[in-house]
Parts: sequence; C-alpha cells; structure tokens
Amino acid sequence: MFREFSHENRVIFELKAEDYNYDRIIQAIDYICPDEYSEVEITSYYECLNFTKDQIEVNFSYVFGSPELYQFELFPYGSHSVEDLSQLRVWLQVMEQYLKQLK
Repeated sequence: MFREFSHENRVIFELKAEDYNYDRIIQAIDYICPDEYSEVEITSYYECLNFTKDQIEVNFSYVFGSPELYQFELFPYGSHSVEDLSQLRVWLQVMEQYLKQLK
C-alpha cells in the first residue's frame, strides 16, 4: 500500500490520497498513539504536521496536486538511522492494517 522511495538522501513513504480520506489517515496516525503533535502547517502545496513517538520525529504531509498524496518521512529531513527507519516501517504497517479495517 505505501510506496517507499529515496530522494536526495531522504526515504519517503507515499500513499495516493484517492485511496483514503484525510480524516482516516489522521485516525490511523492516532491509532499508533503519538506522544506529541506539532501545529498543522498549510501552504498552497501541502498540509503537514510532525508527530513524535518514542523520541522519533515523523513528518506527515498531505500533498495537493495531481495526484494528491499522503507522505511520511523521518524528520529532520535526511537525518535517519537504520533503527528509526525500521521503526517507521513497522508503524506504517500497523497503520495499513488499521486502514484496511476501516474500509
């Protein structure tokens, strides 16, 4: 479900927005129980927020355009350890299972 790709020393996990609405994605983020959320930042290109869980910071972006996308990646951009990246993959798998239950 999540497509993983690298871009300029960043690893990004992406999901087409047409598959799930924004509220469901936020529910899935809440399901993994983040310790802390940032304020939502909105621009003409995206809406994003950061959340922290177990001292790992993750950026979530809802990218406007064609196609609309949801993206997750470790934050700050380009700074990730193998362990943190592995943990993010686990959280995304949990979110994926949760989203399938909501359908």
